[in-house]
Amino acid sequence: MAEVTYGPKDTQIIDVNGELYISYDAGAVTYVWKLPEGSELWQFTDLSEEEYKDPDKLARYKQELEDAGRYRFPTEVSFEDAFIDNDRLVFAGNAKYLSDYDDTDSITEFLEEIEKRKIDTPWWSNDAYVDFFTETYINYPDNWQEIMADSPEVSQILGSMGITDDSYNRWIVKATKGGEFQSDYLDNYESLNAIVEQNGAEVPDDVLRYIANEWNYGRMSKTKAIQQITKVIDPYTSYTLNQGVKDVLEGKQVSTVKTDEDTVKDLMKKWLPKSDWLSNEDIAEEAGKIRNNSNYKAQLIEKFKDKRYTTYSMYDRETSWENILSSKQAVIKQIWGQELQEGNPVLDTIIQMNDTAKEKSYLRKKGIEDGVEQVVNDLLEAQISSYGIRGSNMGVVRSGGFVDR
Repeated sequence: MAEVTYGPKDTQIIDVNGELYISYDAGAVTYVWKLPEGSELWQFTDLSEEEYKDPDKLARYKQELEDAGRYRFPTEVSFEDAFIDNDRLVFAGNAKYLSDYDDTDSITEFLEEIEKRKIDTPWWSNDAYVDFFTETYINYPDNWQEIMADSPEVSQILGSMGITDDSYNRWIVKATKGGEFQSDYLDNYESLNAIVEQNGAEVPDDVLRYIANEWNYGRMSKTKAIQQITKVIDPYTSYTLNQGVKDVLEGKQVSTVKTDEDTVKDLMKKWLPKSDWLSNEDIAEEAGKIRNNSNYKAQLIEKFKDKRYTTYSMYDRETSWENILSSKQAVIKQIWGQELQEGNPVLDTIIQMNDTAKEKSYLRKKGIEDGVEQVVNDLLEAQISSYGIRGSNMGVVRSGGFVDR
C-alpha cells in the first residue's frame, strides 16, 4: 500500500503544477510545508528511486496514493484564506528547515508541542496565533522567540484575548530560560513573604505561592502582587482581591496586621467610658483605617468625643473621659479613702452630678449608709468635737457645780 513516509501517519502530498508540498490535517486546520526545490516523490514516500524512474510504475503509484487520500493535485493553491475539504490551509514554511530532525517525527513533534501548550497557555487555541507562530517557527528557527516577542501582530492577537504583552513575554522567558524563570519565581515569593513578616502577619504558604506564580507569569504586575498580599494581611486597605486569590484563601486562616490597634485602644481609654468601648473586630477595623489614611486618627478622636458627649453632655466636649474619671475618683478618695473603679454605681452617680458640693454631700450620706469606715470616723470625730473635748482632756467631763473638798 502506497504510504507517505515523511511526517506522521496520514501525512499527504500536494502537487501543485509540479511543486510538492507536504500537509497534515490537524482538525479544523491543515498545515502545509513546502518541500525543497527539486524534491522528488520517492524521497518522501515508500516508492523506490528505481520505480520513480519508471513512468508506468510512477503513474500507478500516484494513483494508489490518490486513492488512499495521500496525494492531491490542486491546480492552484493560495495559502491566504485557502481551504481543503473545509479545513483552513496554514502555510508552515519550508520543509528543509525540518531536516535537523528525524523526518518521520519532526512534524509530529511540532504538532504535539502545540497541543501541549494549549493546556497552559490559552493563545495556543487561537487560530491566528498558531498560524503566525507556525510560519515564524519554521522559517526562523534561530530567532523565532525574538520575532514573536516584538511582533505587533502578536500583541494584537493577544490583546483580542485579554492577554497582556507582559504575560506573553514571561512565557517566552519560561520557554527559553527556564532557570531564570524559576529564580524569578523564588525572588517573588521571598519579596511577598518579607512583606508578611515585616507586618507581623501570617499567611498560608499556598496563598504566597499563588500570588508569586501569577506575578512570575506576568498575569500580575509587581505592584498588583504587592497590593494583593497587602489586602490579604490587611483587609481594611482599599485594594480589591482578585477572584483567584479569593479562591485560594477560601477556608484558610490568616493572622492579619495588628499595627495601630493599640493606638485605637489608647484613644478609647482617653475619650470613652468602658460602656462605649469597641469590640475587637471594630478595633481592628478602626486600626486599619488609621493605617491606610493619615488623617483618620484625628477623625476618630472627634468621633469618640461626640460619642462620649452624647451620654455625658454635662461636661465640655473637649474634656477627655480620662480626666473626668480621674477627677471624680479623686473626690471619692478624699471622702471615702477608697479607690473605686469605673463601672461602680457610686462613681457613675457623682460623674452624672458634675457638682463638687453635691458630690461630697452624696458621698458622706452614702458612706454612712454603707458603713464606710472613713466617713463614719469623720462623723464621730465631728460629733465629739462639737463638745469642745480634744486631746489630753478627752474623757474628762467638766461641771460648773463641782466643788473640791
